[in-house]
Amino acid sequence: GSEFVMLTLKCNAKLDGTFKVCAKVGNHEYIMDHSIENGGKDEGAIPGQMLLVALAGCKLMVISSYAQKRRITLEECEAQIIGDFDEVENGIGLNIKVDILVKTDADDKEIEKMNDFVDKNCSIAAILSQPNIVEGQIKRKK
Repeated sequence: GSEFVMLTLKCNAKLDGTFKVCAKVGNHEYIMDHSIENGGKDEGAIPGQMLLVALAGCKLMVISSYAQKRRITLEECEAQIIGDFDEVENGIGLNIKVDILVKTDADDKEIEKMNDFVDKNCSIAAILSQPNIVEGQIKRKK
C-alpha cells in the first residue's frame, strides 16, 4: 500500500447568529446551521452531516484515482451514506453504511479490486474507524 505522510489541515470557524457557523478551509467556505425545529434557520448542514460529506468525498475521490490508474471508465459514481449516531458507553458512537453505485466498463473482478483499494486508501474511513484525540479548551479572546 501507499505510505501515509503526516498532514496538518486547518479550519477557522465563526458563529454568525444563534447557531449558524461559517467555516473556512483554504479558499472554501462552508455554512452549518441547526434546523428550524432545533432553533436554527436551516441555512446549512449540521456538523454530523458534514462528517458524512467528508467520507463521501474521500471514497469517491479514491475511486476516481483508482479508475484513472487502471484506465477504467466511470460513467457514473455516487455514494449513498447512512450514519446512525447513538449513545455508547463513553459518549456517542457512529455506525456508517456506505453504498457506492458505479456505472462502469469494469468487470466484477475489477470492481472487487476497486473495493479493496478504497478500503485501504480512504483516510477519512480509516480515521472514523478508530479512537481519535480531540482536545482543547475555551479561552478568552483578547
